[in-house]
Amino acid sequence: MSRLPAVAAWVAGTALHPAGLLLGAGLVAGSVLGTGTPAAGAQVAGGLLWGAGPQNSLLALAASAWASAGARERTLTPDEETWARRELLGDALPPRARVVVTDVLGAGGRPFTMPRWDGTTTVNLGPDLFADPVSADPHTFLHELVHVCQVRARGTRAFTTRAALTQVRHSTGRDAYAYDLPVRPLAAYGLEQQAQLLADWWRGSPGRRGRPVPRAGLRGHTRRPRDPAGPWAACVADLHAGRL
Repeated sequence: MSRLPAVAAWVAGTALHPAGLLLGAGLVAGSVLGTGTPAAGAQVAGGLLWGAGPQNSLLALAASAWASAGARERTLTPDEETWARRELLGDALPPRARVVVTDVLGAGGRPFTMPRWDGTTTVNLGPDLFADPVSADPHTFLHELVHVCQVRARGTRAFTTRAALTQVRHSTGRDAYAYDLPVRPLAAYGLEQQAQLLADWWRGSPGRRGRPVPRAGLRGHTRRPRDPAGPWAACVADLHAGRL
């Protein structure tokens, strides 16, 4: 059953391959308008089109090459991998050779994560966080690394499809990052909700970069980082068990 989404994407992409060209062109054009460079749009296009038939897979290769040509890239360092596993992710994080950090930013100047054709996943943090994300903004870094864990657990096709739908809903006014009590199993939350609540548990309080939450809006967090007695610790246990 786990291969059905990939098979369906290949069949549909083969039949409708001209739509892939339009999608890729639209994403690149939107990226240029929104960020000033085509890199983010090319990365997203590569992630969405890979595996969607032979023609679209070739487009994905070209888009990924285009994105890489305009960006700085590096693999996750041994120290970053050790830190991320110890602080939150455990064995849910793939080996560091499969995680590529770049200095690209997405729409609205936001970091984003996207798998690509070669089996790696890009963590696009922008120029300010590229060199040392653990020191510069560890909360955002962990949020994006949770997405890497989601790619590993769900598979590339399922992740990219759901991520695209999540961002479409978010752009129409539905906050994809918001979550609240009561605590549910981790798999019951959306991709951004999972990443947000897990990174918030690590920090001990909710809030996104540049958007702190008032004291009255703790959502069950205790202000104690990595609190094993906090209600969201149950979701961390789900993460470590692979229940994403």
